[in-house]
Amino acid sequence: MESEYSKQDGSRTSNTSTNEVMVSAVYMMEAGPNTYKSARESDEPCEWQEAIVSEHASLEKNRVLTFVREIPATKKAIPSKHILQKKLNPGGQTVRFKARLVAQRLCQVEGLDFTDTFAPVGSLSSVCVMFSIVAAKGLAVCQIHVVTAFLGSELQEEVYLSLPMGVFGEERLACLNRSLYGLKQSPRCWYTTIDNFPITRMGFSRGRFDCCVYTHNNGMIRALYVDNMLIAGALGEVKLICDILKGKFEIVDNGTVSLFLGMVVSMDTGGHMISLTQEGYIDWVLERFDMTEWKPVGTPMEKDKPGMKGGGDKPYHRTLHLQLIGRLCWIATGTRPDIAFTVSYLWRFNADPDDRHWLCAKRFLRYLAGTKKLRLSQGGGMEAGVRLVEFVDSDFTGNAGTEKSTSGYVFLLGKGMIQWHSKRQALTATSTADGEFIASASAIQEPVWF
Repeated sequence: MESEYSKQDGSRTSNTSTNEVMVSAVYMMEAGPNTYKSARESDEPCEWQEAIVSEHASLEKNRVLTFVREIPATKKAIPSKHILQKKLNPGGQTVRFKARLVAQRLCQVEGLDFTDTFAPVGSLSSVCVMFSIVAAKGLAVCQIHVVTAFLGSELQEEVYLSLPMGVFGEERLACLNRSLYGLKQSPRCWYTTIDNFPITRMGFSRGRFDCCVYTHNNGMIRALYVDNMLIAGALGEVKLICDILKGKFEIVDNGTVSLFLGMVVSMDTGGHMISLTQEGYIDWVLERFDMTEWKPVGTPMEKDKPGMKGGGDKPYHRTLHLQLIGRLCWIATGTRPDIAFTVSYLWRFNADPDDRHWLCAKRFLRYLAGTKKLRLSQGGGMEAGVRLVEFVDSDFTGNAGTEKSTSGYVFLLGKGMIQWHSKRQALTATSTADGEFIASASAIQEPVWF
């Protein structure tokens, strides 16, 4: 990433495209070459070729494709391409080269190539609740990853694919026997497959509100996040479930969870606590925006924060602003409730940021640099039973320019914080009581969902 900072105000110019760096919810990913030809001409041709060959082997093993010479006149072949990425560890180092054959879903026709597409995704709040219960009861929690999950899902529709140049040779046509990455219905196919698996008929009950959390009468908990799974319970029972899954899917058993959704998980069995941190990810963000050498500050934002419009000397690079705020949102959502308000405030200027907002964001990165070792603790304090505690508040007309209030709330399960939120209210409160009522009405939805 080429960049340039001014010594006086730290302003930055960048020629980075929006596609250069992507951050996955599960781990950090860095985009690779755009085409097979450019991969062969890159500095790492052998690594990319090995990744593409591995993807081809997975397609053959799962019998995803059946090559055809021509397709029916009523059908249209969906184009596809290779997506090449580097998988990064929490410190930002490359640990794996990945290649995926991906269908270009924009060419799919509803009713012809797909029908239903909705598939639920696990909630981070549910994961925090699970960690709190696991820590308090001293249960074992293991993590497994389903390899090429989408390729093992049954496809109901008749779909044809146009294959790109690569390990298949020249461009060819194929009929899909199973779902493929990129298809609009693939997430639903995978969720239906894993939800209908016999494990759900072995005493597990699907959550009423979070359809990706399953509980058992013996106290076991299973949480699903796309193709990653957490299984908590007695160690022997957890291993039994893992063996059952191995009989159906190709999985990687990572043992006791240590890294989940990019968060490092540490377990203190003696203190009945589990702590989560994103220190490595924060270091990666600081490096990406050249803020590793700046002096830390003790607060995330100054008292005199910038307003909505006016006052700035010049507009700022909107794409760069969006890239930074998107990364900060993941940190605030994952493990850092202390920055929820600041990130929410900076998010309000995404449409038209200026140099004042960028300076405010840079100062915020200095706060992160000084507090990157902070951990979010889960569990503890539940010896007398599970107790959910909520705190909610609002400021009255605290948003300059709109005169709207900001709601904020936190939920504690035992000694651990499992949910937090900070957001500007959609309605204009006419009194402090009105603002508190609006904040309470928003916050009360969370315990109802739990």
